[in-house]
Amino acid sequence: MMPDCTACNTVIGSIRYGRYPGRTKPAGRLQIRACNVRSKPAMAENPALLVEFPGREAGVDEQLELFSQIAGRQIARCSHRAIATDGTRP
Repeated sequence: MMPDCTACNTVIGSIRYGRYPGRTKPAGRLQIRACNVRSKPAMAENPALLVEFPGREAGVDEQLELFSQIAGRQIARCSHRAIATDGTRP
């Protein structure tokens, strides 16, 4: 699950590194459920950020790796803030 601020900051961080997603789409639980019913991808029914990178497979793999690293840092920052703010882990 990726909170809204974390998703936005991840996309911004990606752009700062020169990696421009072709499309981004926030998806809620109901949208993920609808995708699972229609297409059978078996995604976890949690809010998600769907990202599309254009290009060839090797280039897309590189962009996804960087995007994943940025997302991981953003989630860690968000978790750290939540712990500092209320003393509980999200």
